[in-house]
Amino acid sequence: MMKFYDVTQNSDEWNELRLGKFTASTFNDLFMMPDKIGYQRAIGKVIYERITGEPYSFYSNKRMDDGHELENLARNEYEIQTFNKVLNGGFYELNEWIGCSPDGRVELNGGVEFKSRDPHIYFEYLDKGILPSSNIWQVYGQLYITGWDWIDYMPYCHPNLKTKIIRIYPNEEKFKMLEIKLDESIKIVKSRIKKYKV
Repeated sequence: MMKFYDVTQNSDEWNELRLGKFTASTFNDLFMMPDKIGYQRAIGKVIYERITGEPYSFYSNKRMDDGHELENLARNEYEIQTFNKVLNGGFYELNEWIGCSPDGRVELNGGVEFKSRDPHIYFEYLDKGILPSSNIWQVYGQLYITGWDWIDYMPYCHPNLKTKIIRIYPNEEKFKMLEIKLDESIKIVKSRIKKYKV
């Protein structure tokens, strides 16, 4: 049964809840070919955390730090445009293997996902107005885990640039594909834990 934890993201409690789980931010990587670094990193992180009991942190850079600042600007702009109050996204745990940390939740059973984007990527999003392939499984994964009726997806780049919000709804076909991929990934991790653990 899904559980919601109203914790502050990046806190010690949040890190503990995520430990040894596949989280929605890595779901896209699981759909890569096994020889790709993104796939290997996503699988390896869960194996490492399950064996060591310690979180494995990826690197942080200036672009990622800037993204946190832009997320706050995006949140304010979203609330102004929609009159929706964005509540803490916290952590949603589907089971001992799977969870997600949405950027925010909205009353009436919805959520939001903000993305900091480089200008050329952001302009392409404004032109096309569709969910980018690089975020498909993260967004649908959040819908799958939370049981929300929708997620408002809103990339953000600069206060002087227009914004565009698109609403994404549950998709049973994608949920089934995700279930298969997650089951497969969990089996791989279990077998490799036996192989690598002392």
